[in-house]
Amino acid sequence: MALVIGACLVGGLVASVVLWGIQQDKKADWFSAWASGGSAVVSAVALGIASVAAWATIATNRNQSEQLKRLEDSSLSEQASKVALWIYLHEGPGVKGWQIRYHNAGSLPVYGVTITYIYGKYVDNRVSFLRYATLEPTNEPVNLPGASRHLLDFAQMIADESDLKPLSTGEDEVKAFKRELFQEGLIKVQLEFSDGSSIWRRIPSGQLILIKRHSSDLNHGRGYDIPRF
Repeated sequence: MALVIGACLVGGLVASVVLWGIQQDKKADWFSAWASGGSAVVSAVALGIASVAAWATIATNRNQSEQLKRLEDSSLSEQASKVALWIYLHEGPGVKGWQIRYHNAGSLPVYGVTITYIYGKYVDNRVSFLRYATLEPTNEPVNLPGASRHLLDFAQMIADESDLKPLSTGEDEVKAFKRELFQEGLIKVQLEFSDGSSIWRRIPSGQLILIKRHSSDLNHGRGYDIPRF
């Protein structure tokens, strides 16, 4: 705004001097030089104003593009963000045990589901997979019996492969080892699924990651490969 006002003042001053020169019929060299200089200043100010306006337009377009992308990303992940799976210690009357809990708060099922069971860190991971063709929406978190049995079998496999030593407390070392696996978070689960338009991965930390969007060929029945851990 200040730039615009300054340009107006400079332009008014130059115009006043030029009109005065015409009225006085002054054609001296100093007057011509001054008028030329004034015209150059006005041109420079006008160029600056145009540059500022162009920069403002670019910034506005960039902000609008970023807002549109955020809206598109939000719309894309709306269904997927409502799907999760985790390990849970169920404690009920006379019943206590580790389960796989699943929740789909959306209105549609998810497809091509792969649950990955993970033991270890980065190197020498032990993994196991369990797959479902579909998983339906749920009103609340529910136990997946098959996935829960697979979880316990996976823990048993890890225990069987471990060099366990008898405990001084007399407690069964296999049972104690499996309890430690769960309590220390040494076994984790990861969920991969399709919401019909994209493939998503819910990693053990809970973060939702977009793996890929289905292309037109995939949507015409050619299928897709679920990415592996």
